[in-house]
Amino acid sequence: MIICLCNSISDKAINVAVNNGANTPSLVYKSCGAKPQCGSCTEYIKHEIYQVQTAEK
Repeated sequence: MIICLCNSISDKAINVAVNNGANTPSLVYKSCGAKPQCGSCTEYIKHEIYQVQTAEK
């Protein structure tokens, strides 16, 4: 599913970036070869980062 409409970033691409160590929304965008635009997907990205970080503990 496309999460970031501005950059056409999918939930899978976000999950790959987070699992590869991107621990901020900016690093997720960078990992996906994009830059933040409208910011509407930032909360989703933060949530995914939190999910991965809490699963590691």
